[in-house]
Amino acid sequence: MTEGRMYKPAWTFQSVRLKPQAQAAEVSAMGGGQSAGESQVVELKMENAAMGARLTASENELQINKSKIQELESKNAVQAAEVSALGTRLSACESQVEKLKTENAAQAAEVSALESRLNVTESRLEELKTENTAQAAELSALTVRVSASESQMEELKSMNPVTPKVAFYTALTDSGYIGPFTTDTTLKYSNVYTNIGNSYDPTTGFFTAPVKGIYYIRFTLCGLRGEVNMGVYMSKNNQKVMYNVERKEKEGFTYISNAVTLELEERDWIHMSLPSGMAIYDNDFNQSTFSGFLLFPM
Repeated sequence: MTEGRMYKPAWTFQSVRLKPQAQAAEVSAMGGGQSAGESQVVELKMENAAMGARLTASENELQINKSKIQELESKNAVQAAEVSALGTRLSACESQVEKLKTENAAQAAEVSALESRLNVTESRLEELKTENTAQAAELSALTVRVSASESQMEELKSMNPVTPKVAFYTALTDSGYIGPFTTDTTLKYSNVYTNIGNSYDPTTGFFTAPVKGIYYIRFTLCGLRGEVNMGVYMSKNNQKVMYNVERKEKEGFTYISNAVTLELEERDWIHMSLPSGMAIYDNDFNQSTFSGFLLFPM
């Protein structure tokens, strides 16, 4: 606390010794001076009181300022922490920005390479379009030519119909005797040597005409057993068109051969049958045969 001004008299009782008259005058003067000093003391006290009040106000204000300073220091500490955190985040952001710049540069290079490839592809595409246009024109021209050729072929076919190729030659078996049986039996010639057009079926023994026309059909028959007659039927669609028989009185090779020329419709069939009670013979020398061919279509 600041101290007030204190009044100090300019004299003391020990400083001089005065004469009685002088002392009386001095006393009188001192009385007047004492009044002035007291007045000055009062003024000083008032000043001191005012200064004390001001000092107290200053101290209060100082305390308030200290509180504010502490509050500001606390806020500054918080802000410093926030600034530090922001600095860390900023560094991370800057690092990420640099990374993104690097990635962007790489992507830019990749995009540039892709653009170059795209330009090449587009250029090639245009070339292919041009080639396709040319090929389409060429294909159109070839289509016209093929259509014209097909028309000419159809005309030629109508003018010169293709004659189908039909011919077959078969032998009966390698097993020897066939028959006698109690009923007429279809002969199935199992050894097929020629079957152009696949019109003969060895599983059934039937020859089926693939087209309408004139056909030449022939057979050869061999008999060996004595006292058993040999014979054969030729049938067209189950109707007999030929019957050949040879009466045998003794054992030995006996042969029958014959042929017919028939007009057959498409899908008419021809087959050979062994009459009941008769027998024939065949071996690997093909002595009983069945054959035929198309003379001409109609």
